[in-house]
Amino acid sequence: MKGNTISNINIGGDSSYGIQLEEIKDKIPPPKSRKKLFIIIGIVVGVIVITTIVLLAVLLTKEDKKNHKLTNNNGSNKQSIELLIEGIQDSSQGRNLQENQKVQIFGETFEGLSSSNANIYFNGQKIVFNKSLNIDTNGDIKLEIELLDNIKTFKNMFKGCKGLKSVTLNNINTASVSDTSSMFEGCTGLKKVKFEKMNISNIENTAKMFQNCNNLDNIDINNFYTDKVTNMSQMFEGCSSLKNTNFISQLSTKSSKDMTEMFFGCSKLTSLDLSGFDTSNSKNMKGMFKNMASLKNLNLNNFNTKNVAYMNEMFENCTLLEYLDVSYFNTENVVDMS
Repeated sequence: MKGNTISNINIGGDSSYGIQLEEIKDKIPPPKSRKKLFIIIGIVVGVIVITTIVLLAVLLTKEDKKNHKLTNNNGSNKQSIELLIEGIQDSSQGRNLQENQKVQIFGETFEGLSSSNANIYFNGQKIVFNKSLNIDTNGDIKLEIELLDNIKTFKNMFKGCKGLKSVTLNNINTASVSDTSSMFEGCTGLKKVKFEKMNISNIENTAKMFQNCNNLDNIDINNFYTDKVTNMSQMFEGCSSLKNTNFISQLSTKSSKDMTEMFFGCSKLTSLDLSGFDTSNSKNMKGMFKNMASLKNLNLNNFNTKNVAYMNEMFENCTLLEYLDVSYFNTENVVDMS
């Protein structure tokens, strides 16, 4: 036996159940092939794991964008409204409102406004406080709210918010907004309004937008396009503190049909240049400049009045007005000039 090679072992005496070592040997890969096989298997498993991680990351990113579609990573495109609200006195303590006390905003009472996840609704749309409530040195509330849904209307949004001091609107998606009527009506404490990085191009109604904002002295409405506005009646009525009219150049009036009492009671304005107004479609100018008690200079050059039917009380109580040229007014369709 010595020196011989065993090539066949018969176990159990039956060759049919024998183990053919040569056959087994032929089926077992050599060590180098096994190493390559393990490497290939490892690579395949690694690819599967990495692919799974990438897919999960993509899905999570999509979900995050869905939930926070209005805010990018650095917040530069965030849709938000910044508010400065007059401090509310706590009658029992005789001090200004502090965090976690109740406050009334948009006609509803909310509690614990320092919470970053406090939700409120107005105009049927959800908004969320994305910053803690801050109290400035005057006891005024500084508040920034981030909109979670696209705004559908600005009508009556801040109407009657007497404690509101300033409002800044940032990057608001206004593609479907057509109405800003009475947006700030009756905001008697409001001093400043700013529209920032906004493209408001589908507005059709601005009636009473700033009516009776008697402390408002600063309006910054860049990118506030009014090409489609048909109703501007009483838009600035009662803005008795308004002195700066730089915003006027931003207004397009080519579609406006109603300018009734548009500047009624703007009693501190001393000069008003409306030579850029296109009034070819206007039908009603009743009381447009009524009670502008400080007005001395009024430029209405290029006013087209061919379709105007009502001019009654148009310049009533403009007692300081020194010069007015209306010789080019077309009054053939006017029914009331009283």
